[in-house]
Amino acid sequence: FDTTLTTVPGTFDTTSTTVPGTLDITSTTIPGSSDTTSTTVPGTFDTTSTTVPGTFDTTSTTVPGTLDITSTTVLGTSDTTSTTVPGTSDTTTTTSETTTTTSETTSITSEATSITLEATAITS
Repeated sequence: FDTTLTTVPGTFDTTSTTVPGTLDITSTTIPGSSDTTSTTVPGTFDTTSTTVPGTFDTTSTTVPGTLDITSTTVLGTSDTTSTTVPGTSDTTTTTSETTTTTSETTSITSEATSITLEATAITS
């Protein structure tokens, strides 16, 4: 019984183009993992990070997983406008690193929400 499958009949495959039998929505690498917007390593929750998915990275361009706003030297330290040694009491370093921290889990969607059983369309 095969309706929409183009690879291996008997398994539920809708949008997967690589490995049938796994639920693959927008992942272009490894289907079968809950991957929506990640383009590197599926199975991890990646929104705006372009380097290491699964960590919360907004504007950092070097080491994701740390909150980096305007620092261009050492990430993970409270550094705003310092241009010499970040993380030390240097001129105008007055902003805390944790002011704009956002939780990664705010927009996580479960993969199981759109799973449909193959047996629903079976006719004896």
